[in-house]
Amino acid sequence: MTVHASLGIAPWDVFAQGISIQTGLSFGVSTVVVSALVLLAWIPLKVKPGIGTIANAVLIGLFADFWLLVLPDTSIYWQRLII
Repeated sequence: MTVHASLGIAPWDVFAQGISIQTGLSFGVSTVVVSALVLLAWIPLKVKPGIGTIANAVLIGLFADFWLLVLPDTSIYWQRLII
């Protein structure tokens, strides 16, 4: 929602948004790709991710795309704060 409100986003979201802009992928898909790459980086550490970690990696991207489609575009500042 902070992506849609244009009020600033978290560092991982900036990275995912940059990938989205450069590749043409949706923001949610690029978020899932970034999460998958981070999970792959766990392989040399021999850390087994739990079901919650995997669900988080997938669902955050899906919900991000959903809400970006559902929420209206607005340029009015107080409406962006509510989003």
